Parts: sequence; C-alpha cells; structure tokens
Amino acid sequence: MRYFSPLLLVLWVFGLVARAQSVAYGDWQLHLPATHPQILADAADRLYVADESSFYYVDKTLNTTQRLSRREGLSDVGVNAVAYDSLHSQVVVAYQNGNLDVLRANGAVQNITDVLRKPVQGAKSITQIQVYDGVAYLASNLGVVVLDLTKFEVRDTYSAIGPGGQAVTVYGTAVVHDTIFASTSAGVLRGRISSAVNLLDYRSWTKEIPNTSAPGEPYQQLLTYRGHVYAQATYRGIFCLSGTGTARGWRFSNGSYGAGAVRLHPSATGLLFSFLESDLRSLNAPNGAVS
Repeated sequence: MRYFSPLLLVLWVFGLVARAQSVAYGDWQLHLPATHPQILADAADRLYVADESSFYYVDKTLNTTQRLSRREGLSDVGVNAVAYDSLHSQVVVAYQNGNLDVLRANGAVQNITDVLRKPVQGAKSITQIQVYDGVAYLASNLGVVVLDLTKFEVRDTYSAIGPGGQAVTVYGTAVVHDTIFASTSAGVLRGRISSAVNLLDYRSWTKEIPNTSAPGEPYQQLLTYRGHVYAQATYRGIFCLSGTGTARGWRFSNGSYGAGAVRLHPSATGLLFSFLESDLRSLNAPNGAVS
C-alpha cells in the first residue's frame, strides 16, 4: 500500500488550516504520531488519520493530536476507511472485518454491526466511504452498502448491478447532485438517486466509459472534487467527468499515468494521487496541471 509522507500530510493539513483561519506559515507546526498515514478524513476542525497500527485525530485549532482506541469507546481495531458526515457532524469508521462505528457529535460511539453479521463466505472488505445528504455509501466486496446515518442501519446493498445482474465488487463511490457513480469490477456504473428508481435492479444502472480505448477497464479509485467526478486506474491514469449536454465527457489528465493506482484524495490545493513505486503527486483541478 502507498502511504502519505508525513511532510506532505503536514502541508496538506496546513492548507486546510490556513484556509479556515489566518495563520502565518512559520507560526504553525504539526507533530504526527504516525510515520505512514494511510487514511485521511477532513472533519471540520479535526483531521482523522489512520495508519497500519493506530487511529487518531488532529485538532486543527489547538494543534494537538488524540489517539483513538477501544479505551476511548471504539468497538474494534484495524481501521479501513473513514468519512465525515457534515450534515450530522459525525464521523463514519469502517474496520477491516466490516464492523462500523459512527463517532457522534456528542462524543458517543454508535456501533453498527449489520455488515459484520451478514452471512457471506469470505472476508467483508469496505475500502471507501462516500457520505452524501446524511447517507453513507460504502464501497465493498459485497457491492454498494447504503447506510442510513440517522437510523444507524443498513438501508440497502446494491450487489447484483453488473451486466445481466452479475454481482460486483465495488472499489469506490461518488455522488454528484442526484447521481451515484460506482467504480466496480464491471467498470464505472451510474445510477440516479430517487424514490422512483430501484437501484437494486441492474437495469437502473448505466455504464460509463472514461477511456474508450479500454472500455472494460476497472478503476481502483473514484471521488468527487469541486463538482466533478475523478476516476483513477492502473496503467491508465486519472480521468475527469465534466461538462453538460453535448460538452459532457471524460477527459484524461496528462501526467497522471502510473502502475498500480493506490491513492486519490482531495486536498486544499488539489487532488493528491499516487501509484505503486512512485512519489505522491498533485493534480491542480482548474488547469489539469500535475506536479
């Protein structure tokens, strides 16, 4: 797995802090307890960070860190994905075994065991969480797990959404307005979020083709950034969906090619991304420049 370097993480957090308050560069420092941060989630005045052995948050106002474990009320160990629910000011945490915690605004920890208890063969792996309008969409080897963050329960699981209703593994999800995108083992799929649409039915999903020269390519990373959808694939690079009407289309980001897509993450200054055996790079969304 590719890691964020501590220096780049410091600069990324600094960008978030500087955007929220007036701080001179020389007056701001951050000391991280982890040397290889893997997972980041920006949560208002906190930044949640997980590595291979620890989970903690950085208080961006006080410039302090607080480790989180079962001692602080967590239900499990081995954090696999984290996301912030801005509607309810709470944090969704997925563990390696499929167990889920919601760190609520009042300090309570709400455990959700629906995925953990689901009777399936093999491991249950949640690799990414997308929160939109109080609902968490969990990308997993079970499909897209839809988690209600008000009732704290699984609402649906979109699993048989591939061609002809085949079951798919989902690597990432992204939501723009009323549309959900899912990067799956069957490619990038798109569906409309509406009470009138049954997303359990594979016929409600449409296949997107970011790269017409490789229509069957799986995309390991998917997210929304500044109203656009970005997809990252091994040996293909990063593609951006933008425009409307006849101008709508996927566009390749020059300089984003690499082997083994392992990281795509928004930051205050651009999209951070990396591939296996390569340095962490940044994509400037407005002009598409890679540095």
